[in-house]
Amino acid sequence: MWSNPRRLCAASFFVDLAHYLVFGAIPFQAIRLGADPFVLGLIPSLFAVTYVAASMLAGRFSDGASRLALVRSGIFFFLIVTIAIAFASRIEILLSLIPFTGIVLGLFWPPAQAAISDETPPQELSRALAEFNVAWTSGKGLGFFLAGILTQALRPEAAVLSGAIPLVAALFIVPSRAITSAERIAAPAASAAPAPRSSRNLVLLAWGANAVAYGVSSTFHVHAPVLLVDRGENAFDFGAFLGIVFAVQAIFFAALARRNPGYRDLAAAYATGILSLVIFLFVPGFLGEIVSAIPLGISLALAYHASLHASLHRERGRGLAAGVHEGVIGIGSSLVPLAGGMLAAQGNLKAPFALCLIFLCAGLAATTAFRRESTKRSEPHPAKANRT
Repeated sequence: MWSNPRRLCAASFFVDLAHYLVFGAIPFQAIRLGADPFVLGLIPSLFAVTYVAASMLAGRFSDGASRLALVRSGIFFFLIVTIAIAFASRIEILLSLIPFTGIVLGLFWPPAQAAISDETPPQELSRALAEFNVAWTSGKGLGFFLAGILTQALRPEAAVLSGAIPLVAALFIVPSRAITSAERIAAPAASAAPAPRSSRNLVLLAWGANAVAYGVSSTFHVHAPVLLVDRGENAFDFGAFLGIVFAVQAIFFAALARRNPGYRDLAAAYATGILSLVIFLFVPGFLGEIVSAIPLGISLALAYHASLHASLHRERGRGLAAGVHEGVIGIGSSLVPLAGGMLAAQGNLKAPFALCLIFLCAGLAATTAFRRESTKRSEPHPAKANRT
């Protein structure tokens, strides 16, 4: 029989499969209903505003209540919202439903992440999170890929409605037994001593890197379709590109199973993100998209692993920390493409991606500066070193 953490990993696969079947098709559904670039850039913001608030509240509430009850509620209500989106006949209806997806997914993710950490010894946290990350990323990549196929072959509404199937599967696979507060506290205490906790600066920088990385990802999600259409490409190319991004992310998550993240991981996340954008902008065509997908997947894996590990590597308050981790994803995923949409409305379809380059370069510079300062502090003073 599967353990609770692995059942939650499987549920996470199905929830993200549904999530990105829905959200992989929504930009095309919105375009068909008459959305312009500004409205496309608004879509992640409508999701993120409620997702940020719901994630933090649900995470904090789960620290003193049944995490699994919140997980099941999130899945059930996401099923209802998915069906409603599939039948939206006007852009106003579609936009009014998107904030509800933020609420229901906020109920699911932080409690699910914290629940996995509850039953995992601290020294095994990287391994458990790697399994979790591989699960949801595989669902995400498959969701985008299937959304592209269904949108191209049928209609975007068909891709959205198909998201109901994995949500039903997720409801059946979520563990039935709630983890008690006493067990949450006792499990880490009974295990071997954990690895040293991350510094406060590293935690904050990891959250920032994750916000920027998912701002870049969200920019691709909502603005790449218009740019690809302008280049003469189609929905299948878009689905294949994002499918490869998240397949690479899943593979790289597995490679990080035994690694405790540090400043180098954050710097590498920014550097690979920059490389991806340069290739995407200056090597047009399907081949350029496929090549640019590889460093983008690596960037997302490095940033997310660092942020989630730093958030959950603690004995108490995991739900709230997981909520912050998810909240900063929502902030980055909304503000970056929203600003990019404003720039694209002036007629330059590459402007959102140029803005992402600016954020990535600034993040790389900040991380490098903090890493150098941390290295200096860790080095022994010359006079003390001479006395030894």
